[in-house]
Amino acid sequence: MTRRKRLILLWGMVFVIPLIFTLSYFNSFLESQHQAQVEERLSLLSAMTKKRILMVLDQIRDNISSISSRTQMRISLQKWNATPSKQHSQKITKIITDAAQSLEKVHYISIYDQAGDPIATTMENLPNYDLQTLSQNGNKIKLVKRDQVYIVAISELVINNGVVGYVEVAFYAYMITDLVRGHPGLGKTGEYLLAIRNNDGNALFTTPLKFDETAGFRLSIPKNRFDVPITQALLGHEMIFVGVPDYLGNSVVASTRYIGELDIGLVAKIHQAEVMESFNSVQYVIWWSEVVMILLAILCGGCVAMFWGRDKEAPVDQSMF
Repeated sequence: MTRRKRLILLWGMVFVIPLIFTLSYFNSFLESQHQAQVEERLSLLSAMTKKRILMVLDQIRDNISSISSRTQMRISLQKWNATPSKQHSQKITKIITDAAQSLEKVHYISIYDQAGDPIATTMENLPNYDLQTLSQNGNKIKLVKRDQVYIVAISELVINNGVVGYVEVAFYAYMITDLVRGHPGLGKTGEYLLAIRNNDGNALFTTPLKFDETAGFRLSIPKNRFDVPITQALLGHEMIFVGVPDYLGNSVVASTRYIGELDIGLVAKIHQAEVMESFNSVQYVIWWSEVVMILLAILCGGCVAMFWGRDKEAPVDQSMF
């Protein structure tokens, strides 16, 4: 083997081969960084959405407190409990009608007496509850499907530390559903999922889904499907899941959140295929850049080796002696 060929081989061993391994590690590092960025974005988006939902719930609690604090309404209800009369119920009806008209996001307000019997409402058909249901749901907020989806809150009405009745307020659910509609910031396949527990404890979706418009209060995920993010969200696990199935069985990256005030699970997710697709488009350019770098390294090494080899192997001019 000539000196020139040995120099070229040495150049490849010393520079080109380590360069290839370095670039391979660099590609792996970029892929992991891209995956981490996607996970961080999902976590941030789900946290922001949860915060906005909690702000809506604060607004709902403020509205309920405003209604419940009406002294004359509670006094009239206390008098009704002692002596039921149309005069008291009419006064209560007028008070809650005025309150409903001043709150544009309220669908209806209903009042129940100490025994749980309906007294007044701002809608035509008054929902019936038994006393146990009212007392169990006192001061709670939940999503309910009737003719449409509402955010329903039931609160105790108290005078001198004694419960004189209950107020039920139904808010339009768009206060929450509009926060996830359109799935902002989640790309082509990404979406937000909201689910509550049905009577069997399964995860019941409460809104239309990107790939199933009829899913709201129809599609559910069994409670023992621990591999599905929405089930983990309802268990209160707020974390990132990678390569897990969604409601259609697609492999996804997902960030889960739990909103205890509503007992509702929130998921922000995107298909793993879209995550890799976005990286592959960048990686294509990176790979070609690396190929050019390696070829240039080989070319430079060959040129250097040729010059070094020529100097070392040049014949000696005998005329100089």
